[in-house]
Amino acid sequence: MKDFIEAMTMYGLSANNGVYTIDNIQCMCKGHTMFVKHGNTIFASRKVENILKYIECSLHIGKFSSPIMAAINTKNLAQNLVRVRSSNVWAVGFNVRNKGDNVGDLLMQFKGKNGGAGDLYIYYDVSLKDYRRLLNAPSVGHQFWTSIRNNYNYSKLTGNKRGVLPNAINN
Repeated sequence: MKDFIEAMTMYGLSANNGVYTIDNIQCMCKGHTMFVKHGNTIFASRKVENILKYIECSLHIGKFSSPIMAAINTKNLAQNLVRVRSSNVWAVGFNVRNKGDNVGDLLMQFKGKNGGAGDLYIYYDVSLKDYRRLLNAPSVGHQFWTSIRNNYNYSKLTGNKRGVLPNAINN
């Protein structure tokens, strides 16, 4: 507990009823376990160094976190998507090929006819900057239409796999 309090002080976090907060990251300690809540994700560890690494990563990701995956099989991509609040978009994800890359593949799962998860698309070589803009936009759907839709090649991964836009890659 003492190490946890010292670490939180080192980061300049102040406590309010035992909860340390910075941006939208909340940290607390219960017994011998430390917890970090960032968005809808909760990370727990008994080691202060693990908690500090998680806080640093969360701070670098930005205001709204979403996992940035690396070199994973496309079959498993949908499992790592993060739900977003949008009238048209169900969930998003980002896959970088190599650590340190500034571009990657954006995965967009749109809402289906019944309002649930619909078709999954992959947009190739999307800049990390555009991905972060998408997550932080007041309207995910509008940001997608203005900065992603016609600017990046894409493939449809589910349903009828034929893309309709000129930038579609139909294999």
